[in-house]
Amino acid sequence: MKTECAPVQIGFTRPGRRTVRGAFDGGHISLDGGAVLLREVDARLGITQKLAACFTDHRDPGLIEHDVTALVRQRVYGLALGYEDLNDHDDLKRDPLSAVALDKSDVQGEARHREADRGKVLASLVQRIRARWPHTRIILRGDSGFARDALMDWCESHGIYYLLGLAQNKRLLQRIGKEFGDAHLRHLVTAVAARVFTAFDYRTQESWSRARHVIAKAEHLRKGANLRFIVTNLPDG
Repeated sequence: MKTECAPVQIGFTRPGRRTVRGAFDGGHISLDGGAVLLREVDARLGITQKLAACFTDHRDPGLIEHDVTALVRQRVYGLALGYEDLNDHDDLKRDPLSAVALDKSDVQGEARHREADRGKVLASLVQRIRARWPHTRIILRGDSGFARDALMDWCESHGIYYLLGLAQNKRLLQRIGKEFGDAHLRHLVTAVAARVFTAFDYRTQESWSRARHVIAKAEHLRKGANLRFIVTNLPDG
């Protein structure tokens, strides 16, 4: 359910002759206006288009939503805007200017392939691997976009191991508060990067059907905190 906000304006003290008001009717707002400039420069120079041409896409066109050019642009633009971690794209996908820069009209990600089509590629791939190498251990790796209950449940029921990124939230950050404090203290004492690892069982409040094993890294670098989480069904040791 979308949050409904009353169209209220807040008035502030006038700085001279100017009027300052706070309003909440701005719609979808972005902090990355530079993405539009990047798009214009790229359109003139054709950098990402030339780079994408270096790759051969063997995927079935009927089963993909983003072509190679779009994927290359997403990664290049993200790096240029200072988002060097792939996990950052979980937030960028909600940014309207990111959609504009990538020539995507689907800003909110609502226009996707049918739910029934999802997972078929993975099932087919696993079937082919096991037909050729029946005793091979299969490990699925992916970013937090893949940490979905249906996918993990399918892997668990088919003997597939997974190692997936997990997006940060308040509950996870609170859970590793002590470990991050220890890492911060070590960094202050040694003046070098310090990291502390921990593991625990975790379940989302609504989207997961059960608790799963999460491994967390609490790291403090010169530039600040670097916290990462993964969810996995790999056995200990």
